[in-house]
Amino acid sequence: MLNRYIIVDDFYNNPDALVEAAFKSLKPDESPDGNYAGIMTKDAFLTEAHRDIFQKLTMEPRIDSSTNANGRLRFTKENDSFRFHIHYDVDVQTRWAGVVYLTKDHPKTEGTNFWRHKRTGLEIAPNTIEGFAQYGWKNFQDMKDFLATEGLDESLWEKTMTIPYKYNRLVLFRPWLLHSPGPAFGDSLDNCRIVQTIFLGN
Repeated sequence: MLNRYIIVDDFYNNPDALVEAAFKSLKPDESPDGNYAGIMTKDAFLTEAHRDIFQKLTMEPRIDSSTNANGRLRFTKENDSFRFHIHYDVDVQTRWAGVVYLTKDHPKTEGTNFWRHKRTGLEIAPNTIEGFAQYGWKNFQDMKDFLATEGLDESLWEKTMTIPYKYNRLVLFRPWLLHSPGPAFGDSLDNCRIVQTIFLGN
């Protein structure tokens, strides 16, 4: 079986500098507006050195960004709205997804949760016509509609694994696993849930 999870604590030498640079790049009037809670930087904060590190960690023959969200930072306050919660990362080029948790003074809380749907047993997103049919779907849109409704209700799911939020912790996982972010917190960009999103392909 393919490795599913990679966790590295104390990932950055100077995570505070990264957060400060990302914070300065945000526009003052930006507000949450997207599928997932919070606002994201327009810029990515990754270098060639990161590529080498990720390649060694994943043991992939080569590694590269698989989406334009790779390396960007997301700032999420407690009451920010969202359209999707339990989900998977849909880009077919992505082999690894992940986050670096970057709020230094954070509450004790969940970082990333993984799920199994109680009624169907869905835990890994299908990507073939036969796979969709197993759950009564015709195509990707049917699955997206399912996640846009039942994916918002955690009572319909069984939590299979939780990775705690810890400052400067890198978490990589397979993108087809059904997962969700842990609870948002804070009431300002200074004290909210901050993560760097990672999307890697080859």
